[in-house]
Amino acid sequence: MEKAVFISNNDITLEAILSESNRKEAAVICHPHPEFGGTMYNNVVKAIHTALFNYGYTTLRFNFRGVGKSTGRYDKGEGEKKDVEACISFLERLSYKPFLIAGYSFGAYIGSDVAVKDDRINTIILVAPPVNMNDFGFLLTSDKPKLFIAGDNDFVCSIDLLSGIINSTPGKKEFHIIKGSDHFFLGYEDEIRKRINDFLLRMNL
Repeated sequence: MEKAVFISNNDITLEAILSESNRKEAAVICHPHPEFGGTMYNNVVKAIHTALFNYGYTTLRFNFRGVGKSTGRYDKGEGEKKDVEACISFLERLSYKPFLIAGYSFGAYIGSDVAVKDDRINTIILVAPPVNMNDFGFLLTSDKPKLFIAGDNDFVCSIDLLSGIINSTPGKKEFHIIKGSDHFFLGYEDEIRKRINDFLLRMNL
């Protein structure tokens, strides 16, 4: 069942969509950069949601502060991390087990930074992490299972840079390059869904 919800985060209210399944494990999905049109309705965010929900996870998509009906304003990543934490706590209050964080682009950066530090999160999915623009060194401190997906024509996610990070990251991990795709994955949504589904099966998650 899918429903609109609003999540309180101190003086901020976040707009979100909760899609409930019969499974108690839940996933938080983080959208791309708020200053470049990113919202929870993005095509890649929807692809991630569909893959996780069809696999059986309850999913929570949300708009970062200042996006859509979420109050506040863009906070250069710091407040946005608190938004993710608020979403995790929201799921916990509903008796779901926050289990997985998935993010696309800016959302991959913010979501994974929170995920490596939060013991409530078991697994991390990063689609097109913007390694050309942000320092992902924090991933080297976490052995939680990770899935990386990137297009081979991405201008903010260098395959070489990302490969170096992945090779230095501990724990179980997978890296899939989608040939022909740029940063936006238009027309490649089915492949994203398949890669996520196959990863979850192989990891028995």
